[in-house]
Amino acid sequence: MSLGRIGGVYAALNSASIWADHVVQSGDDAQAKAGHGWPARAACARHVAELTAVQIVALAGVSAVAGERLKARRVVAGLAFNAATHYLLDRRPFAQRLAYALGKGAFYDEFPVQRETWLDRHGPGSGPNALDQSWHVGLLAITAAIIAGKD
Repeated sequence: MSLGRIGGVYAALNSASIWADHVVQSGDDAQAKAGHGWPARAACARHVAELTAVQIVALAGVSAVAGERLKARRVVAGLAFNAATHYLLDRRPFAQRLAYALGKGAFYDEFPVQRETWLDRHGPGSGPNALDQSWHVGLLAITAAIIAGKD
């Protein structure tokens, strides 16, 4: 395994994740996934399924162009890890508990300021969004190492 291989896999996963989060995901699912109950869980599951599909396409394209052969079982293991962690982190009740457990509760609740609407409090520029993106980026590095590894 080389750092270059991990970096290539990471770049494909990260760009696919950003695209899936901001272009593919519906606005309804983006808001609903953070709620409570089965409709929220279903919205989050749809988003994670779409995200994973986009990541598969990105990995297939990048590895084909680069002439790199990725091991199928490592791709499955890495994408399963990413899907599971992405789902948990996009569920705001879990993410809020995690923020408090890590001593980031005030940042989650108040950064940059308390705002009026749900979208203001959870969208770009908010504590929940900043922590969400930070966790996803960090976990994508682990996902890339899982996928890029050699047996």
